[in-house]
Amino acid sequence: GSIINGTFSTRVPRGCWRLRASVGYAGDYSSSVASTKEVTVGSGETVSDVELQLVPNNATVSGSVVDANGVTITDAYGSVFLTDGSDYRWAPITNGTYTLKTGAGQRDFGCWLDWSTTNQYYMPGTCEGSVTAVANQTVTHNITLRKADSTITVTTLRPDGAPLPNVLVGVSTSFGNAKTTSYAMYGSWFNPDRLTDQNGVAVFNVPAGTYFVTASIAADLGYMKPPRQVVTTAADAPADVTMKFTQPDAIITGSVTKGGATYTSGGTITGFSDEGAYAETAVNADGTFSLGVTKDDAWTLKAAADDSLTAGLTSGAVAVDVPASGTVTTAL
Repeated sequence: GSIINGTFSTRVPRGCWRLRASVGYAGDYSSSVASTKEVTVGSGETVSDVELQLVPNNATVSGSVVDANGVTITDAYGSVFLTDGSDYRWAPITNGTYTLKTGAGQRDFGCWLDWSTTNQYYMPGTCEGSVTAVANQTVTHNITLRKADSTITVTTLRPDGAPLPNVLVGVSTSFGNAKTTSYAMYGSWFNPDRLTDQNGVAVFNVPAGTYFVTASIAADLGYMKPPRQVVTTAADAPADVTMKFTQPDAIITGSVTKGGATYTSGGTITGFSDEGAYAETAVNADGTFSLGVTKDDAWTLKAAADDSLTAGLTSGAVAVDVPASGTVTTAL
């Protein structure tokens, strides 16, 4: 129900209900833990005098989007977010600055930036963090970006060395790392992806630093995804990376079971090598599979099925060491 002149009334079926007061972003008050209460209502019963407590937005958090020298990037636009787990506050970033009213106390901080307005800069990691807002004071919390002062040029090749176009190339500062804060939905790892051109080339403008480079293409082409590479760039030392796809030279065969019986409803086998290569194949109607991989390498396999009868079935991960002979059998 709506809150009018500080009071509310709402009709509900009998049962236990959790009530929460929610107010607009631009208001003078915010929700809090005390703004949520559980109420049990019997059939035909009226429960009155339920108090949902708001907190005053008497603290201010403001800041700027700045470069490494602390200079405001005036063409930066986007949004900032604050939350204490109950209330969410929002404000726009305009001309590189923002101001946000909130309640006093510790808040998780997050942001979203319109990269079309800051295409010469990138965020090192994420803008996630923590801010302690103080009543009747202004706390400054800046967002620091790094200038894209170097380049990474990636060339993708077929197994015979010819250029391979339309490959999805990724450049990431955080390959395999997980975000750690509760407000991760608004963070942004530096991770632009793009397709190689007809010459098999993709160019990335990046801040000087160390990056993981990956390349992938549709598995049905029969090529093995090349291992990820780690490259370091400097303002005066751009990086050139060659990613050469290969063809399988080994086979992992096996079968898939469910509850001790052969699984015959299809599915997919996926595999990742310790070096970052990727392979995929379908499960045959008789529950068997044959996955092309690379020999003298360690692979981790999983089986998955997703249809009307077995939605969401997955196997545990199975480690397989492929010997120099190039053939090994396993079960999932």
